Amino acid sequence: MREVTGTEVMTRQKVTKSLINYVKEKDLQNPEDRRHILCDELLKRIMNGEETVTYFTMQKYISPHLLEKVGIDEGDDEKSENERSEANTDGYSV
Repeated sequence: MREVTGTEVMTRQKVTKSLINYVKEKDLQNPEDRRHILCDELLKRIMNGEETVTYFTMQKYISPHLLEKVGIDEGDDEKSENERSEANTDGYSV
């Protein structure tokens, strides 16, 4: 998952957004049905080997890759781990 998102800790929303951006950058939307994602080799590893997934079903494949819930303060990457764990926003280690 880190290969797609480019970071180790982010909110579920940001993980989803990163995946959507990856799909758009790699032109992986099915041209006949834009709701479907055509998985490349990297996405297949995340999506349990599936050839295609929808944006809706993508969520169930993301969950096993979210390792642990940690507190993070979005937009402040320079905070220590202790400071992030005390923040109000929950994120996930990916």
